[in-house]
Amino acid sequence: AELIEQIDDMACSRDNHFLYASDLFSCVKKFFRVLMEKEPHGLSREMNKILISFHNPDLKNDQVLYCRLGIDDRKLLESYIGRYAVSGYSSKVFDYKGQVIEIYPLSDGRFLTVWIKRDFLVVSFQKRLIERVIDTWKQKKSLARLDVFRSVSGDRREENKAMVYARWKPSSYLMETGLDKSLWLSFNLKFAEEGVYCAGFVNGDVVADTCCQAFFTSPPLNGFLGDELPSSTFFYKVYALSATKTEMGCLLQQIKSDSVPVTTDSATFDEALAKYFQLEAGSKVLSCFFLSGDSLDKQVRTILSIPMKDVAHAQWELHKLLHAASLGRYPFYKSFTAATGVSGLRLFHLPDHRLTTRLAGCSDGISFTCACFYQGRLLFSSDEQGLIEYIASLEQNDMLEAVPLYGLTTDKLAPTYHSLVTADMGEVLFQSRYCRDLLPSFFLAHADFFRHFQLSIQLCYTEGVVYPNLLLLYTYPDLLVE
Repeated sequence: AELIEQIDDMACSRDNHFLYASDLFSCVKKFFRVLMEKEPHGLSREMNKILISFHNPDLKNDQVLYCRLGIDDRKLLESYIGRYAVSGYSSKVFDYKGQVIEIYPLSDGRFLTVWIKRDFLVVSFQKRLIERVIDTWKQKKSLARLDVFRSVSGDRREENKAMVYARWKPSSYLMETGLDKSLWLSFNLKFAEEGVYCAGFVNGDVVADTCCQAFFTSPPLNGFLGDELPSSTFFYKVYALSATKTEMGCLLQQIKSDSVPVTTDSATFDEALAKYFQLEAGSKVLSCFFLSGDSLDKQVRTILSIPMKDVAHAQWELHKLLHAASLGRYPFYKSFTAATGVSGLRLFHLPDHRLTTRLAGCSDGISFTCACFYQGRLLFSSDEQGLIEYIASLEQNDMLEAVPLYGLTTDKLAPTYHSLVTADMGEVLFQSRYCRDLLPSFFLAHADFFRHFQLSIQLCYTEGVVYPNLLLLYTYPDLLVE
């Protein structure tokens, strides 16, 4: 009851923006007040807790709802199901391995499958899922019996109103390297007027893989980078970079394992660029998508930014690298001063390659073949205009840190972290052609709801434990005024 009240008190709920990720939970909310009218003293202690599981292929009907029952709860539930079912049609009863399954026709054309025992209830829109639950119950092979899940679900620092558990799904490359695929993440959900806070915890040896070790054992980042981002930025990602031989080797191996063919010349330049980063790159990577300043025809621009240890040395080494790649047959740089208004800048042209695309986390459709040094960082873009507009924004102090929502977001994030992704979901979903591979598919599947939010996903690593934190801020006008 308290959880549903918290959800109803959210600003997005008052504006009729609801997350319909679970039709089963929506049914519970829809008829909750009807149930409370029948039970003015509240639901039984057992019925006050529910669990919903999501199953492949993760369509809206691929869910199961569970709850325990107290004395006399069965009659109350049968009345509830009867209200939702089509009047005039009786349920059908099936026997499955000695267990009684009832199926009720619903007014929307679907069927609700119900399995009720003396002390618990299981419902789903899919009969096959109820059968799988019965099989699991009979074989005593539930998630609760797995040590790796029990260690997460048993983590109770406080009494939580809502918890989400998700199976860790590493990239295809990490799966090939032997990373434990049975890891589970747990999130403690807190609902507030302005949004949703999800404090996460990963149990298990997530850094057993050498690639994960290279990432999580890098020095953490401090503070945020609003002064390095144009005010029109709608997606950015920053993470710690060790640029060690191990980390660069992992990135090259990922490129080789991709389904997109890699040419010999591209692979050769990737290897040379990886060695360059090992020697010259600083401790972080920043990538962003922003909109051009043209009010009539706004274009999406992409920038990858990597700080250099010694800019003069890094520029000389890049010059040598590109001269070797060109074999002296074509010019690979030109003056960039007239185009940017910043004296001493050079624009470098890089051959086709994949490493910077991988560092930025972008899809393979984006190729960073233009680069220049600016304010101690090596910037990459897919074209000259992207670099010109990025530099112009910073030169004019037109930065993201001046945007009110940026400050509201960073105030609620951990100051020390290893990775941060922030997205204006309204613009990201509008520009999904560029960003579809940069966020979990769940957010894209429920675009109608998430387009009203600013999303931040932060990874923190402390004393061998990974803490993934997620923040959803509702972008309603009053929030920005406050």
